[in-house]
Amino acid sequence: MNEDSDIAVLGFFVKILKCVSAALLWMMGMILLGLRFQLAYPSAFGLWATILFYVVALVSLFFTARYITRTIRGGKIA
Repeated sequence: MNEDSDIAVLGFFVKILKCVSAALLWMMGMILLGLRFQLAYPSAFGLWATILFYVVALVSLFFTARYITRTIRGGKIA
């Protein structure tokens, strides 16, 4: 193998690590907020806090998915 293919493979693995770490960070954050602080349960804080939690979860999931797709495609990430 030459050095050019090694650099390409290394770049590919960096993309994989960025995508996996972004997904795990989002997932651990939502688990922490939802289960540990009980924002996912309507009985703990009321219905309005639960609805707000799920709206924040969906919006942050959208931006996490957007980050992952831009990372995979190799586009600019601002």
